[in-house]
Amino acid sequence: MAPSLSPSKQTEPGTSVVEAETDPNLLLGALEIGIFVSTFLFGVLMTQGRTYWRQRKRDGTMFQVLVVLLLTLEFGHTIACMGTVYYFTVTTAGYSVKPGNCYSFSIAMAFGAFVITLVQTFYVFRCYTFSSNLTLSLIGYSLVLFHVSGTLWITYESWLGVTDPNPFKVQTDFGWLISATLGVGALVDVYAAGSMCWYLIRSLDGIGSIQMFESTTSLVKSLSVWTIETGLATSAASIAVLVCFYFMRFNYIWAAIYLSLTKLYSISFLASSDPSHRFYLLLPTDETHSLQIKPTYDIPNEIWHC
Repeated sequence: MAPSLSPSKQTEPGTSVVEAETDPNLLLGALEIGIFVSTFLFGVLMTQGRTYWRQRKRDGTMFQVLVVLLLTLEFGHTIACMGTVYYFTVTTAGYSVKPGNCYSFSIAMAFGAFVITLVQTFYVFRCYTFSSNLTLSLIGYSLVLFHVSGTLWITYESWLGVTDPNPFKVQTDFGWLISATLGVGALVDVYAAGSMCWYLIRSLDGIGSIQMFESTTSLVKSLSVWTIETGLATSAASIAVLVCFYFMRFNYIWAAIYLSLTKLYSISFLASSDPSHRFYLLLPTDETHSLQIKPTYDIPNEIWHC
């Protein structure tokens, strides 16, 4: 049930004119903590970006452009998040009743939508390049399209809701859309990681018992574990946002986690491009008739940089 609302005595013109009888620690407090965590993760991301940029020469131009685009969007997302903190703590500092939303928060959601879409699209495309399964890939692209469409719809309604008398209008009227969008986002993460692991493990059929292919088995297992690791953080965070929204939609704990989720996607993406976690398969020679695996900066395009 939504929290009770009563007319406010002092509000900013053009914003919500009702007071939500809820704990401010779960509203503004939760939102600020989430933004602070997101800003910290942005620092981690910038460190990753600097490391990648020093080693970028072996990657294709399109992949480098993708990395730059992600970092630029994340910068915009961080600025919008900081604008949200400024609005609630400085601009409306003299108001006894805080508005339920602001334009900066809606802009941050828009930046987050594009970041998550780029990363998820890359993962689905990588699965297609590795498996050549068009049907499953189309399913993945459809899920990504639904997720970004739902997120942008929510962003639009959030923008309109800034001036609505009910600060929880979006949660009340579009709770079903938020739940569905968050659920599909988590499903895409599971799909991408699961598909990669499935095709990697399936590639071992018929060679697992042959001694000369033990190195290949080790490579596939390493890639499978790394795929799960890079997708685990985003999947867990997506599910956490969904659960928090389902049980506590009238506070901003779910929004706080969601603001950090965007950074986790970019960090996961750059982590999968970390040279220290890449492997290169050396084909057997006539002399050794064996396979060797070693870390290298040469990444097979069909696995990493499609």
